[in-house]
Amino acid sequence: MTFTQEQIDSIEKLAGLNYTFKHIAMYLDVPLKDILDDYGDKESKFRYHYDRGKLLSQADIDQGALDSAKGGNITAMQQFERIRRARHFENIRDLLIYGN
Repeated sequence: MTFTQEQIDSIEKLAGLNYTFKHIAMYLDVPLKDILDDYGDKESKFRYHYDRGKLLSQADIDQGALDSAKGGNITAMQQFERIRRARHFENIRDLLIYGN
């Protein structure tokens, strides 16, 4: 599928808000099957922008946690460290699976 820049912005925003594929399809007024087919294609624009929207949203949350941790919030420090370890594990796993 092809999307306008406005639709791409909406996909990223709605994905970042954890909207479902069904809700995004309704919002864009496109068939759900088309959205699901596009997400199933790892190279599709929809999948890229959906995943990017989720990433941008999570990055904002992580930045807030880092700021709180730097400010001395012990819970935020623990949460940030837990996330750091999990992502480090994901990176190592991906290197093992996909190579260098």
